[in-house]
Amino acid sequence: MDPELASPDEVYEMGEAYFFGKNVGQDLSKALGLWHIAARKDHAGALFRLSQAYRMGAGVSLDLLESFDCLFKAAQGGLAEAQLTLAEAYGSGQPYGEKNAAKSIKWYAKAADQGVLDAQITLANSYYTGDGVEKSLSQAVKYTLLAAKQGHPQAQHNMGSFYYKGDGVERDLSQAFKYYRLAAEQDFREAQFSLGQAYFDGEGVEKDLGQALKYWRLAADQDHPLAEYNIGAFYYNGLGLERDLGQAFKYWRLAADQGVPEAQLCLGKLYAKGEGVERDPVQAATNWRLAADQGHPQAQFYLGQAYFDGEGIEKDLGQAVKYWRLAAAQGHAQALIRLREMEDSQGG
Repeated sequence: MDPELASPDEVYEMGEAYFFGKNVGQDLSKALGLWHIAARKDHAGALFRLSQAYRMGAGVSLDLLESFDCLFKAAQGGLAEAQLTLAEAYGSGQPYGEKNAAKSIKWYAKAADQGVLDAQITLANSYYTGDGVEKSLSQAVKYTLLAAKQGHPQAQHNMGSFYYKGDGVERDLSQAFKYYRLAAEQDFREAQFSLGQAYFDGEGVEKDLGQALKYWRLAADQDHPLAEYNIGAFYYNGLGLERDLGQAFKYWRLAADQGVPEAQLCLGKLYAKGEGVERDPVQAATNWRLAADQGHPQAQFYLGQAYFDGEGIEKDLGQAVKYWRLAAAQGHAQALIRLREMEDSQGG
């Protein structure tokens, strides 16, 4: 078949055959020659192939100007992959040197409208944060929904959050539950946590502690810190299962190690009381300090008390007052009482 007489699609496919070695010997030079013929007939796929070749210097001299020209024509020709690549190039300024947020958004939108998942996700995030475009919750919801319909678990979870909060959509807990469940079924840990919370609170679904624990366990198996904290609380309080202080300690320590202040507070209490672990006032004070440094008022109060009593830490009234004041500034009633007692004792 004479390539000059064949249709652009036929010539492009011949180039593909030589490029991949399908039923012919692999030959990059012949592939490029055929793509040049198809490109002269404005074949978007051939233009995109040539853009990649010129960009990488594969079989031709590296030429970014020629690469960009081919890429732009391919994108204008409606090739979704080229539109995505052009959007990314404008977004980063690489490798062609022009960084332009407005042009980037324009080409992401064209690719997204053709169902390109990466473009939909990028636009959803951009409109939600206002990165490179005016913030718009309605547009964020639009592109998140498109990605969610393609089964993207993060997008499904985000749609659940939109419905839960009423962000960009009317608040609908049943819809929130629906999207959380879709994402959770794909083993997405944030959705597993959110689904567990829905069952625990009875929001969008009938309250069910067993189901809450089930999904929090799934999330905890993927090291979700808040799920670990919640399971620890279930074991400590005996909610829906037999009380087990050793298991409470286990899960609170996992969460505390990931920086959850509530878990650090509770772990400190277990060490202080010797519940589920050997009593250790030093570890109690250590964990309360970790939580206190994150601004947790109850931990600030406990740490102040530890300094006041010299329990697990060297006695220091100045430090006791410091942490009680931090807790009191957040409205902690017991800290306020302690400060007044100290003032009264000093006044007396």
